[in-house]
Amino acid sequence: MFKKKKTHEMEYEELEMKWKQLHLGIGILLILCAAMIEIGMFFIMDHYRLVNCTMERYFKKYVFFPSGINFGILIISMIMLARCSEAAKKYIISIFLSLVCAVLMFVHGNFISLYVLPIIPILTTTIYGEYALVTCTAAVSGILEFIIFLYGHWNGYAVEVKQQPESRADFIVGMLLAGSAYLISLIIIWFEKKKREIRIRKEQERILLKQELMENSLTRIRNRLALQLLFDKIVDQEEFRSYVLAIMDIDDFKGINDRYGHLSGDLFLEKTGDILRSHEDIFTAFRFGGDEFCLYFKETDLKQIKKICSELKREIKGIGGGKLQVSVSIGIAAAQEGVKPKKILEYADAALYQAKGEKDSICVYKEKKN
Repeated sequence: MFKKKKTHEMEYEELEMKWKQLHLGIGILLILCAAMIEIGMFFIMDHYRLVNCTMERYFKKYVFFPSGINFGILIISMIMLARCSEAAKKYIISIFLSLVCAVLMFVHGNFISLYVLPIIPILTTTIYGEYALVTCTAAVSGILEFIIFLYGHWNGYAVEVKQQPESRADFIVGMLLAGSAYLISLIIIWFEKKKREIRIRKEQERILLKQELMENSLTRIRNRLALQLLFDKIVDQEEFRSYVLAIMDIDDFKGINDRYGHLSGDLFLEKTGDILRSHEDIFTAFRFGGDEFCLYFKETDLKQIKKICSELKREIKGIGGGKLQVSVSIGIAAAQEGVKPKKILEYADAALYQAKGEKDSICVYKEKKN
């Protein structure tokens, strides 16, 4: 299986971090919009002579006080965000937004339309997909709304929920709206979790299918199809890519099957695959066919590659404690500008043919000169 540059988990964390920034931005935008609306409302109401107080008193009461309190909450939240863990940041931002909405409800308790404000922190918290976080936010918003309905005095009167039918109805409507938002959030999270599970399962199935198509089942290294795809990728690149191909062959492998049986031969190939996989940080191995393997090196230092191949020979010859009496031949060819990978593979095969003539040796292809 080919390694990905960025895992799905990393992408999810980056997306969550971006939402935290946007989530905080929603709270700040709400504070600024509320202040601008209040300023605009003053001039509209003043034009129609609906303002029953001075401009100074109006701005102190409806602009400076709520904005000051909310910015104070913002500063405290920012200090806490700088000192807490990533998991705690979600709770701090959610509660910050709940407090901002509560301040606006307290200042404008006589506007029934503002009873929908607790919906904002509840629904925006749904994106994180955590039941506990949504429950915590809904509980904080509900408690703040309950306190404001019972003890709101900002407009010069106290709302007696138990005595005034209209106030009781407003309170019930506000709580029902918040409760509905909470239930909707839980349902959304449940469905999103199910969808994510299905996506993960499909991705796992796709990866397994890709492994089956691209991986040799016996040796558990890449197969010939994977090698062809690698060649296609090299050809598609606009610029010449430096690389080295090596073909490795087990000398007289048929003798192992004849003397010890095919099961022993398969076990030998399986252990050879284990050895090749253990060096995946150095080269990429492919089962080219039967007892032949192709090695793809990004490194182009032929001297170093020959040293690596010598070490591979030693490890493979050690399979079975040396009782199998095997030898390994390897042919090496370096990429050439303007020459396609298949041709380089032919050069490596020609070098292998020369190595097998000597047996248990390593040969590097040298282009014949006229």
